[in-house]
Amino acid sequence: MTNKTSLDALDDSIFHSNLSLLDNDVPEVKSRLSIAASELVLLDAQISEIKTKLQSLTRQRDQQALRVHRYQGVLSAFRTLPAEVVRELLIQCVHSSGPMGLLPHPTDTRLVLTQVCSLWRTIVCSTPDLWCDYEIRAMKSLDDTRGRMKDLMTACFGRAKTLPLNLSVKPFTTPSEVLPVYLIADVVKPWAERYGKLDLIFPRKEVWYWATYETETRIKLPILTEFKLQEAKDDGEMPDEYFDDEEFSLVGWSDLPVECPSLTSLSLSIGLDIQHVGFPWENMTTIHIKFDYVFSQQCYDLWGRCPLLEDFTAELAPEETTSQPLDQPINLPELRKLSFTASSAFSCRHILHSLEAPKLRDISISLTDSFFDSDVLELKAISGIDDKLRELKVQQGMQLEEPILNELGQGLFASLERLSLNFFDPNFEDEHYGPDSKYFELVMKMLVDRQKYTEAQRSTESGKRIVPLASVEVAYQPYHWDGKKDEQVKRTLDSGVPLRMTWDAAYLE
Repeated sequence: MTNKTSLDALDDSIFHSNLSLLDNDVPEVKSRLSIAASELVLLDAQISEIKTKLQSLTRQRDQQALRVHRYQGVLSAFRTLPAEVVRELLIQCVHSSGPMGLLPHPTDTRLVLTQVCSLWRTIVCSTPDLWCDYEIRAMKSLDDTRGRMKDLMTACFGRAKTLPLNLSVKPFTTPSEVLPVYLIADVVKPWAERYGKLDLIFPRKEVWYWATYETETRIKLPILTEFKLQEAKDDGEMPDEYFDDEEFSLVGWSDLPVECPSLTSLSLSIGLDIQHVGFPWENMTTIHIKFDYVFSQQCYDLWGRCPLLEDFTAELAPEETTSQPLDQPINLPELRKLSFTASSAFSCRHILHSLEAPKLRDISISLTDSFFDSDVLELKAISGIDDKLRELKVQQGMQLEEPILNELGQGLFASLERLSLNFFDPNFEDEHYGPDSKYFELVMKMLVDRQKYTEAQRSTESGKRIVPLASVEVAYQPYHWDGKKDEQVKRTLDSGVPLRMTWDAAYLE
């Protein structure tokens, strides 16, 4: 049996086998190979010529497409807009992007807009409104760029002309990052007369040094209207003056070395004696106090000095049940919004009984400890609360009796828009602790009943008007969850209740 094949059989099949040709056919195959190789060279040359031509045509096409795009741009209606309109559009674009960093990123909106065209660059650089808002994310490496930052401030602040500057100084990543106290010397002092808003977050010890050792040179902030001073937690060494009977406290603070006669909005989350700090209380419209506890007498004293107050937030100290409200209530004719955090509703009732505020329509109450039926009764006892309580937040929700839940389902606190319930209690480590399925079902039923009651009242001409719940947040421990609760949540959502479940109780803090 032979392993060779004849040249006459040289077709496609011969290329798919390992059979060899007859000896006298080999020269013919070599001849055919030479011819095919020559034709391949010719074809490659033609393809190369076509590719060169195609590249040339592609370049010409791209050039023409660019011309078309440019001619279309010339005819764009945007070019007919007056420079004042373009300027306003750019202002809105910049303001929506947030403040500018004093060590700006290349993608900062202002820097990007200056690279679009010469007209935009001229408008951006000559529009003071675009150079008023700044932010410093302070970090340990800030020392390396201190000189550059000061140069940028001089250039950027100068473009704001005479407009007020708004500055925020915050930690770069975590609150324990070092925020150099020299930022006061570099950033606040040289431009003090220009700031309209200041939002400063410093470690307490840095502010302590500022308050203690700089009282000889008070910083004058003549046009400052909004001032936020917040404490950043710092693990560094604290001065000895911070320790008194092993309790971390602030000693000897009665003032900050600032003068701000135009101040109307103040937010403090750092330990200051608010009764003695030298702010123009008679001008205040907004006060947010977010440190320690504020006793009722402190609130009374402060309110008595703030006749224009419109918005007040504080964390109330626990009151003795024997405490009595003032004989003569304090009148705040402009107060519209009031937010309290308290361990019990008694503290809220106690202080509100001493307040007259005819324009007050928005009260938010956050209860931080165990929430019992007695707290609901305390809230109900507050005069006018039914039409003013907009938000109720319970940070450690205990079980309410069914009659109270039924009242909530039938429209108790008619003005309530935001409700937060926390079934998670960090004081109990036992994984079996928590409300049972029956109680959870009662809560879901209450939400559905309130939704139905609200819709029914909306369709009638008379009767009690109920504000629809805009948000309901429920924090629950995952190891108490089961399929039955899934069904209850689904029914609640299907009824139209804006319910959000979460396993994290931190959002209620």
